[in-house]
Amino acid sequence: MREARTARGYSLNQLADAVECTKSQIVAYEAGRCAPEPLRLVALADLLHLKPLQLMGVAESNATLADLRAAAGHTAETAAHALGISRNSYRPMECQGRFPHARELYVRELALLYDVPRSAIRSAILRIPAVVERRARMTALVVDEVKDLLRAENRAAVLSDVDVLDELTTLAEQPREQVRRLVDFLLDRGRDYVLASENAKTRSRFAQNAVDREKAQNLVQHYETRLKRWPDRLVRSLEWLPDALNSREWKSLIRLARYEHINPPGMLWSDDPDVSAPFVYRLLPVCPGLVQQRARVDRAVQIDPGPTGVRARLTAWGARYGCLSEPLYQALYPQIQAASGIFDTQPYRRQLAAIS
Repeated sequence: MREARTARGYSLNQLADAVECTKSQIVAYEAGRCAPEPLRLVALADLLHLKPLQLMGVAESNATLADLRAAAGHTAETAAHALGISRNSYRPMECQGRFPHARELYVRELALLYDVPRSAIRSAILRIPAVVERRARMTALVVDEVKDLLRAENRAAVLSDVDVLDELTTLAEQPREQVRRLVDFLLDRGRDYVLASENAKTRSRFAQNAVDREKAQNLVQHYETRLKRWPDRLVRSLEWLPDALNSREWKSLIRLARYEHINPPGMLWSDDPDVSAPFVYRLLPVCPGLVQQRARVDRAVQIDPGPTGVRARLTAWGARYGCLSEPLYQALYPQIQAASGIFDTQPYRRQLAAIS
């Protein structure tokens, strides 16, 4: 800060007068003995032609939520007020990565409030020490206690270790039954990869020519790579649970998809009372399959007021969300599994391919 001040030709008194503080405070800021409050930080950065994070000595790649908040000129109180929540609700978000509900909605609002990309908010959340510790413990449980079940000869083997299940439930802060269903579903999916890998290894051993052997070896590598990523996928799926639609909202999405399939202009909102109003206006969270497209998350439902009433229709991103997250919802809500086959129809698969 001292170098920037002298480069801009400010004396200690001049800079202190410009930001309405004392000379001793400027000296303390420059010495690193204390930090300016957010609004003064922004004012100092503007006068010195620096970004607030530069003035704080924080690299963008290492910024925490608190850093991004301060760089935007907000205290915890003003940020909470802007989000429409209490300070007591805001603090767990910043310190522990715990959100009141629908984390992706808060990611969007925080990105707008702090004027940064959503990816910066998500990265900052992952750097919160409590989140780092929580993810590390989840991963350890998955690798040490659950991964062996992937290789179990009994295809019906499920997560039966009560202590492991209880700890995963505590870490995920979600209903125990939902955690169990999700883990068991991903165990089955992982076993599919194990079986496919073993089959490919057999084909490689008995291949009649070099071309067939190379194809089989490529398949082995493909499935083994998926298996290596399996623990991370399970952890990300458990982190996704708090943002998952509830059973009624998922059923609403299916109804919209079915109606859209047979009647492309969309459905009149009043035609189906089971399509809940709060869901229609909700920003859909991101399922693990969308992790590479997170910055492009959009509303799943478009609302078009018309002369005959409000018409709701599924957007391309809504169809994408349905296609990619359908297996997870089948695991969470098996009672509506049969109805969700609508996303296997060709129009939705073509939509998914077109925007991938």
